[in-house]
Amino acid sequence: MIRNLTRAGLLAASALAISAVPASANHTFATTLSTTKLEPLTGGARYEAWAIKGERKLSGGFISAAAGGGERRSVVNFPINPRSADAIAITIEPANDTDPGPSATVVLSGSVTSQGADLRFPVDLSGIAGSAILATPTDNDVNTNNDAAGLWFVDLSSGAPRPALKLPALPAGWVWEGWGVTQGNPLTTGRFTDAARPDGFNGFSGTQGGPPLPGEDFVRNLPAAITGPVNLADGNSRAVLTIEPDQAGVDPTGAGPFFVRPLKHQIPAGQAIRTSFTLGRDISEVPSGSVSFGARISSSYKGWGVVSPDNGASAASAWRWSNASGWRAAIRPTGQQVYVYPYAQGWSWTWTSSTGWLAMRTNALSSLGSPAHRSSTIVLRSPGRRIVHGAAAWGADVEHEPALPAAHLPVLREYAGMYIPGCPSVDPVQFHFCFSCMMRKLLTQRRLPKVEQAPGIS
Repeated sequence: MIRNLTRAGLLAASALAISAVPASANHTFATTLSTTKLEPLTGGARYEAWAIKGERKLSGGFISAAAGGGERRSVVNFPINPRSADAIAITIEPANDTDPGPSATVVLSGSVTSQGADLRFPVDLSGIAGSAILATPTDNDVNTNNDAAGLWFVDLSSGAPRPALKLPALPAGWVWEGWGVTQGNPLTTGRFTDAARPDGFNGFSGTQGGPPLPGEDFVRNLPAAITGPVNLADGNSRAVLTIEPDQAGVDPTGAGPFFVRPLKHQIPAGQAIRTSFTLGRDISEVPSGSVSFGARISSSYKGWGVVSPDNGASAASAWRWSNASGWRAAIRPTGQQVYVYPYAQGWSWTWTSSTGWLAMRTNALSSLGSPAHRSSTIVLRSPGRRIVHGAAAWGADVEHEPALPAAHLPVLREYAGMYIPGCPSVDPVQFHFCFSCMMRKLLTQRRLPKVEQAPGIS
């Protein structure tokens, strides 16, 4: 089920707890979410965005990631005003997920500010460090002919095996996993949460006991793609440590390595057995993101917007003009998407098919996304004839077949991003000419009354 998203927040992932509240279908709130270094998931898992307010966890729907971890911008909608949320989080959800709430695997999160949120990976990797050795203690410690077939995160500098990894504590939903990458294939050494204790895997190891620390001998039960005996000192193999999603002991992304690999080392040819080599820290693959609220609309803004009062109220006052009764108050619910046309200083005209043109203060309006995403269109018509139509690029509801009140229609200019059926091209120059000609012929140029002069407007 696609759910809806909108504003920002920082939440220490370890504190992301737990109960979900069904979203209200009354309105949604559009916002732009950007991610970088966030890679597509495997195993059918998906990213899901959440607005968090107290104990409420409200889904913003599933989002995708760019191939190769490139920047991806998405416009999403939340069922609550995200400016009032405490945090925004992105989780990894398993395939065929039947739980309406978020998983514990938070990949990005951030606290809400007045402008949005910076979304960060929940683990500080700035101090991570470690080393490893090649050895096969579980095979036959007397026979050293195949000792380059084992990878252990162990320090033997003092004689006795000691932990060789300096790792931060992980929040719920994550574990560490070691990998020996050889012959072009990753072989797991096992998953663990404590570098001073054994990992939970020995499927490739021999029958002898190994040190009580993370590591593995690759001496039996090898995948068909691996030709034995394994030689990690062949000059083409690597040692890697990843951070892996973990949900009740299951990785929702599958058995392969996750894309966050903060420690790694290209093992040189002829690497000495039982001699430590340093794992290099690489945090360039750690994802990040941001959530931006719609920019506060200025008195010169034209385009689609959303009712979003500065005080967080559930509705904003608007004003409708008629020759018979003058200015009369009208209430527009927070989150309603409207078309905005600038008018007097501090005021704009807003339009929907159900209300026609209403005057609203600009501090009650926000824009939908960044200028690059404001390519949505509005449907206009003269009596009996539709002249412009289109669809909102980010999925906003399009107003169909509005009847514009000719007596109080603002001057319409500069409708960039719209198209007209029958125009020869959407090239900006040709389009502007085509559109301008039609509008001059079909639309009145009379302006609405001065908003500032309306009595009783607060």
